[in-house]
Amino acid sequence: MEDDIYNLFLTSEQGWSLFCTLRLRLTQPLTSGGSLRLPPLLDAALAPATQQLTPLPITGSISIPLLLPFRAVPLRGIAFATPAGLFSFALDSGNARPAAGIQLFPFGSPDLGGFVVWGTSAYSELVFSALARQLPRAF
Repeated sequence: MEDDIYNLFLTSEQGWSLFCTLRLRLTQPLTSGGSLRLPPLLDAALAPATQQLTPLPITGSISIPLLLPFRAVPLRGIAFATPAGLFSFALDSGNARPAAGIQLFPFGSPDLGGFVVWGTSAYSELVFSALARQLPRAF
């Protein structure tokens, strides 16, 4: 399987602006597990349509050259998808140091937004807002 590669632009309250790279890979093949329920009759047309979220395990890594040069932090997490596409994903580095946690949501056609929490020790962490854009895949 191929990795999905994202360029991230991170900003913090302290005024830091950083660029980084996020690589993601589904650990199992994508199947059509979600279902879309629509109201069958006109009298039920006011009932809200719902979509089922399908959890997908993912792995990946994040590389922030100005905070940790020459090394990528491994990540594991879960993505939630609907039949219409990606809904959200959350990743965590577990007990690795430095610790990293990421949660991103789609808000535009190619764009994702969310946050990154970066911790270098048990007592310090940096919180960044994140803007991500997926790189096109090479053929």
